[in-house]
Amino acid sequence: MAMKIFAIQDIVKGTLTEIGGDLTIKIDYANDCQLTLEGSRTFARKNGNDYMPFDGARKGTFTLNTELIGMDALALVLGGTYESVTDTITVTGDMITKSFTFEGTINVKEDGVAKPTAMDVKFYNISPQISSDISLSGSEIAGFSIVFDMMVDSSNKFLDWKKHAE
Repeated sequence: MAMKIFAIQDIVKGTLTEIGGDLTIKIDYANDCQLTLEGSRTFARKNGNDYMPFDGARKGTFTLNTELIGMDALALVLGGTYESVTDTITVTGDMITKSFTFEGTINVKEDGVAKPTAMDVKFYNISPQISSDISLSGSEIAGFSIVFDMMVDSSNKFLDWKKHAE
């Protein structure tokens, strides 16, 4: 049955899994997130006016904002590697490029439905951006933003958002 209209007051909670690697990072502590999708469009003109659209590639970013962070996720923010045995993050002059899938859930409130409806969200190919900014303060709690560039996977998939199978 098709969903009714719904509202969202939740954050995506899920797991990052490195594509072609063995790194997994559970992220269930973020405060908020943003999903930004963009596309490009050009037009063929007729008599000097835009007439026929040509859509280009889609791109996007997915940002998780948090005040709590694990060493594995902090390594992503800093563009470094994390060694769990020594509890050490190492950042070098060379950027470590990694791609991940992100699979998670979010609860929505459907119109006329008493209990929350779980939705599954999957990003097929995301990579942490190479720039970061962290402010540390003696009087404020530090905030961390993990910003990912979104790309398609080998089958041209970008993102799935669907009702959780019961």
